[in-house]
Amino acid sequence: MLISEFYPSGLCGDEYVSLESSSFDFISLADWRLSDGEGSIRFLAGTSMAPEDVLVVSFNSSSYLAAFGSRPDIALDDPLSSKAVEVSGTFRLADDGDSLALLSPTGIVEDFVVYGDCSEAAGAWAGAPVPVLKDGEVAKRVAPEGAFVDTDCALDWMPFREHRYGYTELAQATDTVPAGGLVAFTSPDSSLDAVVSEIGSAVRSVKACAYEFGSSAVCQALVSALGREVAVDVLVDGSPAGGMDDEQLVCLSVLASAGASVRLVSGSMSEDVVRHVFALHAKYLVIDGVRCVVLSENLVESGLPTDRYFGNRGWGVAFTSSKLAGYLSGMFDEDSRVTRPDVIDWTEDPRCSLSESLPASPATDHPEGLMGALRSTSDAVVTLVPSPDGSLLEPFLSEHLRQGRHLRIEQFQADLEWESRWSGTSFVSPLLTSLLDSLAEGACADVLLDSSWFNLDRNERVARYLSDAASVSGLDGRFELLDPSSPITVLHNKGLVIDEHVSVVSSNNWVSASFARNRELAAFVDSAEVAAYYSRAFDLDWVPDTTSPFVEVADVGKVLLGANATLDAGSSRDDRAVANISWDLWSDGTIDAWGTRYTFLTTVPGEVDVTVYVEDCWGNTAYGHAVVEVVLPDSPCADREDAEWTGLSWLVPLAIGAALLLPRVLRPRRARKASARKVNHTRGGSSR
Repeated sequence: MLISEFYPSGLCGDEYVSLESSSFDFISLADWRLSDGEGSIRFLAGTSMAPEDVLVVSFNSSSYLAAFGSRPDIALDDPLSSKAVEVSGTFRLADDGDSLALLSPTGIVEDFVVYGDCSEAAGAWAGAPVPVLKDGEVAKRVAPEGAFVDTDCALDWMPFREHRYGYTELAQATDTVPAGGLVAFTSPDSSLDAVVSEIGSAVRSVKACAYEFGSSAVCQALVSALGREVAVDVLVDGSPAGGMDDEQLVCLSVLASAGASVRLVSGSMSEDVVRHVFALHAKYLVIDGVRCVVLSENLVESGLPTDRYFGNRGWGVAFTSSKLAGYLSGMFDEDSRVTRPDVIDWTEDPRCSLSESLPASPATDHPEGLMGALRSTSDAVVTLVPSPDGSLLEPFLSEHLRQGRHLRIEQFQADLEWESRWSGTSFVSPLLTSLLDSLAEGACADVLLDSSWFNLDRNERVARYLSDAASVSGLDGRFELLDPSSPITVLHNKGLVIDEHVSVVSSNNWVSASFARNRELAAFVDSAEVAAYYSRAFDLDWVPDTTSPFVEVADVGKVLLGANATLDAGSSRDDRAVANISWDLWSDGTIDAWGTRYTFLTTVPGEVDVTVYVEDCWGNTAYGHAVVEVVLPDSPCADREDAEWTGLSWLVPLAIGAALLLPRVLRPRRARKASARKVNHTRGGSSR
């Protein structure tokens, strides 16, 4: 038997100790003792442990039940349960340091641990104590392969991940998704359509987890689902960085008012509440218990934008798998369990207002993105890895970086130095060292980091560090920040493509808390076609667009004075996408209209020079001229079969008279160009 975990820094007198058996036989605990040097707990006759069993002794059974969802085996505050033990002296685990011993009936020390400010060793401990634990933190013995390590030193108790009171231990889960059962998508191009479509397919239930939720379109889709009698459950972080904005307050209130169950992971040490995860940062949905959606993006307008050209860059994947949907549903239910002290109902939050009405989604001129969603045509293997559960001894991503030979990485936020949980000292991020180790073994990598102002300093440090290291050692790596001319407003993605076969869609930023403390979720998709899809998305961000659009305006022929002239630049094109078309009547430098088509009333006979500007997503602009020949109805040039005519001939003299009084008649005419409607001039451009 070993001491498997203990909780010395409880907030509500809720310390506990767990024992675990590695025996294949039943063990009688009669006269075994737990001692802290000042008191002891002696197990009485009749208490035993089954093979490979765990036994929990808690000082506060109701607190333990709330945190973990199960009762302790022995509760010292329960008169009936406590009859299984005898407590003598003062047995209490000190917050700042103590020792804990497990003694056999003959008094032999079978297991021993020292933590914090304590010098007791009893000859059964080697080296320094386990560093003092933080309030709300559980000390748990390391079990890297499912078997506990017992070397009687501090390293036995110093995992990379944190175990907070009420922690979960979820193993990764894998399943094969048949051809046609997986859809890959990107933000801003197709993410909103994909998520709304998945919600729209729901007939029984939707579970949605996100760090932030403020998208009117997604909220409306969930309200519509509620109208179809679909059960909707939403879980968000109650204290996102910067606080909840107005859009999120409205969306959560509207959903609660419509009948959805909306819960928050919230609370703080000052309220005597331990959050079982530091930040609820995962972004996923479960539809009808069979369909999963995993994203890098929050359910907000910037992450799932109505504008399909401009917004956050993110990746997402939706797939059918009863196994993985059950897995995610279980994680959702465990994280949102209302008996947890750190989970509250939104309707109990003072920020909730059930009288709110949902605002309309922002209008957009770009309803279609550069990349449509991809539906799989072959089988794909999907593996889900949660954090912090999946990073026991190191970030789960480190091994994949070390083994990859060809890496394409996009990352929102990265820290060069991480701080050791146990010593407080700084060290280079293990993700960066793993990446450099891979490059040293002959791998190649392209890494693109966000260049937003709030990430600029930290991401520049990372890019510079990696570039210098690669340059000194002649490694095949390129490390850049997103070009500010990009239509991507924030590179919010946390994805990578490994060896042109495995894609990672993830919420994990490259910071320590993301792997060690937060609730995060990563989906590994083993599929060459999906990897090729995300690689194309990567290329759109990695390679700046320096090519200007080509301007083309349809020929309108002659137009009768007083009639409307309509110009159409819809045939203008770009190597990526035309984002904006604007019109300057008389070419005087003033923009008179926007849009593919421009209609104006002719008021002056002769040639009217119109400049059209065409801009692509990267800000490259080209311009051309269209010359409209305006003729009088009795002119020899007028051909009523070819010219546009209002049919209101009596207006012509009036229009001519008014026009003669306008200053614009004094505007000098421009010489007509032989190919005026197809002249293409460029300006602008972008570079890294």
